[in-house]
Amino acid sequence: MYSKFFALFFAIPFSITACDITATMTSQTYHLVYAQFTFHNETRSPVYQFNQDGEMKTVHITGTFCNMKPTRLDAYKTYPKLGDKPCGSSQAFIEGFGYVNYVVRSKLCTLCGLKKFRV
Repeated sequence: MYSKFFALFFAIPFSITACDITATMTSQTYHLVYAQFTFHNETRSPVYQFNQDGEMKTVHITGTFCNMKPTRLDAYKTYPKLGDKPCGSSQAFIEGFGYVNYVVRSKLCTLCGLKKFRV
C-alpha cells in the first residue's frame, strides 16, 4: 500500500512540471523566411526555411520545468547569424501536454502564434 502511495506522490508533481508539446509552424510566405526556436533551457532549434505558402514544419518540445522561461520563435528575412535581430518574434510560457500552432508570415516578416492545447 505504501509503495502505491509513494509512486503516486512522485508521479503527480512530475506530470505537472513536465512538458510534452508538439509545435507546428505553417507558412504564409511569398518570400523566403527563416524561423528558429529558442527553448526554455536556452538551447536553439535548427533553422527552418520556408520557401512557399502552406509549408509545414513540426518541432517536439519536451523537458521539465518548461514554464520557468519562455519558449521563443523568431523569424528572419535572411539566414540568421549570431547577433542578428529577428524581424518577428513570438514567445510563450508553455507547460503540460498538447499542441501549439504558429503561422509564419512573410508580409513584414511577422509571426502569429495560435495556441491550441489538448486537455
